[in-house]
Amino acid sequence: MFTKRNSHLALTAFVASGILFSHNASADDNKSDVSQWLKDYRSVVIVENDILNAADLSFANTIRSILSDNGKTVTKEEMVKFVETLVATLEVREFENRSAGYKMTVESFPGIKRELTGAKLLGFERSDYSLVPTAVFNRLDLAPKSYADCGEYRIVYSFKKPAPDSSMVQRLFLNFEARVPNPKYKSPGNLTAKMIAEGCKNIAGFWANLPNESDPNRIGKELHKFFYKETPGGGERAMRPETLGSQSGQIRGNLQAAQCTPSGTCSKDNQKLWLLREWRVMPTPVKRIKFPPLQFRAETLKDNPLAELYQDVDDSGQEDSKLSELKRHFHLTFAYLYGPALIAPKNMPKAPNSLWIVNNLALNPLGHCNCFDKFNEFQNVMSGRSNDNINYNYNEYQSIKQIINNILMKKIPRTHSLTEKQIILRAEAVSCGGCHKFVAGRHIGKLNNNEIQWPDTNERFVHISEINNKHIDRLSVGLKNKYLPYRKFNLEQFINRQTLIADKISESFTTFALRRMQLDQKLRQLSADFFNDNGNHELIREIDRFWADAFAQPGAFVPRRRTH
Repeated sequence: MFTKRNSHLALTAFVASGILFSHNASADDNKSDVSQWLKDYRSVVIVENDILNAADLSFANTIRSILSDNGKTVTKEEMVKFVETLVATLEVREFENRSAGYKMTVESFPGIKRELTGAKLLGFERSDYSLVPTAVFNRLDLAPKSYADCGEYRIVYSFKKPAPDSSMVQRLFLNFEARVPNPKYKSPGNLTAKMIAEGCKNIAGFWANLPNESDPNRIGKELHKFFYKETPGGGERAMRPETLGSQSGQIRGNLQAAQCTPSGTCSKDNQKLWLLREWRVMPTPVKRIKFPPLQFRAETLKDNPLAELYQDVDDSGQEDSKLSELKRHFHLTFAYLYGPALIAPKNMPKAPNSLWIVNNLALNPLGHCNCFDKFNEFQNVMSGRSNDNINYNYNEYQSIKQIINNILMKKIPRTHSLTEKQIILRAEAVSCGGCHKFVAGRHIGKLNNNEIQWPDTNERFVHISEINNKHIDRLSVGLKNKYLPYRKFNLEQFINRQTLIADKISESFTTFALRRMQLDQKLRQLSADFFNDNGNHELIREIDRFWADAFAQPGAFVPRRRTH
């Protein structure tokens, strides 16, 4: 463990130009500036290859860590089969949104398991498809107000470089987003609010001190320990099934793949689509021969309503009745919940700046609530004319336009300037697609007559690219200039002051502590007595309820905790 600093962190000016790093030239042009930036921001992002190599954060190590609870020895065969449960979801043509009871169609890639095998992804076979770590992120800013957990800690994997054009999948990014429980959960009784917050301060201090360490091998060793052995303050390792979906957290993926027809024919030309997907690590529901007790389960994309829901209800009787019902409910929700949140985010300061707006804007104002998951779809497809591009299909939204003009335009604060179209732009901006392409670089309104520009990405899609790019060029302008400065600021505020700590212990902390420990015990029995005649459906339902309740809490740093 690194030694604690004797002095407080230097609290960098929040909006001063010194904290914002705009990199328009080659990284070689300003090597000293780039090196200093990488060092200064090491508390929230690490992209240096020497540190990542020293940390040995291989894809195989992460998969092994997920499967090896209770010191269980994990075989290569188990790892391969586990990874292939994720790949298998890419062959599925439709998924049922369990909250809505409605089946949603997605792009499918029949035969992809033959090309994108678990052995290749894990590096057990030499291949263009072997995944390697390209970045590590500290997302303390996603901690809930109760500090029941200490935010998310992410490893991003990708190919070393894009695969050949002839490949079915040319680019792939998998973000393992582990939500780390507060170590104080081990003994939830007789705790004060300050003691609870101290559990997260140990973890925050670990990351805050990384810029002070100059030895990449030592940093790597400590990162390896954090993700695979234990977290500061006596917590368990970050990469576990509990932190990646069975209690909280998730895995998100971006892939560029050949477009396939409904009959299963996939083109091999360069016309490939970008798709965004999401998974959770969950118990396998029924006994399957030679399958590990865990699987990757496809999940809805949060804050990504099915694009068709923006369209008008078809009263001709030709439309699916469930879809019509969902549309009506969605339009009401947009009028009285989503719309007001997009116009004026909850707890907006009296004098907000564009940096605050960009980091706090959200579709749903209720914490990180899964309350309206019934609207969310299972993928977001990137192409200019995609049905998922809700702004491209704006002319089909007469009902939504009426809601905006008759209800929402009256709620715009005097300091703001918003057009009808910009409200829809904001709805898309906080979705996966908006963040990655459709709204990147667009103006989403004015604040005190100053334009608010949504952060841009690399190549108008990815925020982090493959490791064949130079360190600084791997990160998007949006990350460098908008997201990372805000996260770094929040980390420093938490380390230096007590203002973000509640005055009294949150009842939800104790409640969630007990529920979490009970789930821990059940999950750790999986390898011993998981496969029984009745499967594990009730445990899975219990996990889903806990997951939804945990994310419903408001944030400690932002009122609404966006997944992305």
